[in-house]
Amino acid sequence: MSKAPKQPKQPKLCRHKATGHAYAKIDGKQVWFGPFDDPTTYEKFGRALAARVGGASGGIESAEAEEISSGMTVNGLADKYEVFVEQEGGDVDRAKHAIEPLRRMYGSTPAADFSPRKLDLVRQEWIGRQLARKTINERVNLIRKAFKWAVAREYIAESVWTRLEALEGTTRGATSKKRKPVDMADVLAVEPFVSRQVWALIRLQLLTGARPSELFGLRPCDIDRSDDDWCFRLDEHKTAEHDEERILWFNADARKVLCEFLPRAMDLPLFSPREAFAEMKAKEAEGSRRPGQKPTKRRTDRQIRLSYTKDSYCRAVTRACEKAGVPRWTPYRLRHTVATKLRKHASIDEAQAVLGHARRSTTERWYAELDRETKARNAVRKLG
Repeated sequence: MSKAPKQPKQPKLCRHKATGHAYAKIDGKQVWFGPFDDPTTYEKFGRALAARVGGASGGIESAEAEEISSGMTVNGLADKYEVFVEQEGGDVDRAKHAIEPLRRMYGSTPAADFSPRKLDLVRQEWIGRQLARKTINERVNLIRKAFKWAVAREYIAESVWTRLEALEGTTRGATSKKRKPVDMADVLAVEPFVSRQVWALIRLQLLTGARPSELFGLRPCDIDRSDDDWCFRLDEHKTAEHDEERILWFNADARKVLCEFLPRAMDLPLFSPREAFAEMKAKEAEGSRRPGQKPTKRRTDRQIRLSYTKDSYCRAVTRACEKAGVPRWTPYRLRHTVATKLRKHASIDEAQAVLGHARRSTTERWYAELDRETKARNAVRKLG
């Protein structure tokens, strides 16, 4: 006798902890109905279920649309937009980094009340943290995109998004000052507070003059070890559009760093945050857990990437600076530290090749900035 077909589960109204709003999973879609304690919320839910039984998906769409009048908060809008980005296969981490200060500063604010002045205050925080102008503008545009997405789904009125469009882009003078070399004492101070993968990236930057992005995807198969001087010929890099060849050369010290990570499959990244996370968990299990204690359940099902990104690498370094109690620095300043050393021991042409500048004038400008500071310091010593 064949078994009766399994009946699908009836959707259940749930309460969102952060916002206090009600939602339900209907046919694989998360539908929101307004404040959980509002009696009209249950009416909307009943209409949505009736529309589902009748096969009228438009009823469910209209149930979501009714949330305009229920006062969606910034947190509620952010929750939905992040789910949308994940479903569409977008960069969820980038979206969360842009939205995080929005939640922290205006999470309980009605989305309809979010204004250009509030967006500018969010932007001021990034300026204060000395993020690059390009990064700041990208994050501001991503927030605008989230509000535009909400307008398209009738969560907020169109006027909210059009007001945000009036905020002009970040000007060059408003952002952080020019990057300067990192004091080596501050570099060494972060070693105890970063994973061995992050410390290897820092050391390789100092030994090769590489941009962080040039090392993230480095694999054993990418390294030419046919000669005593190992090298990595990049197919994609910042100056590729100028038909410039970019080669990273690894000296004896750099080769020692690489050798620690070479034993792995030839096509896997040498420096993996997933591997760093596993090592951290193994270390915790060895020293701080009771015998037979069950593993701690992860707070999120977010998958850790196989290789670092500019955001995850920079975040690891800046957090280590805070723990070490040293001034905050970013990995991009390490190239200026390398340029300082090259100015003493190499010609401009040699420095240009190491740093991967497409134009000699860029290297000359870096050298001029360093020379200007040295000349001013020497001149002041002669005064008096």
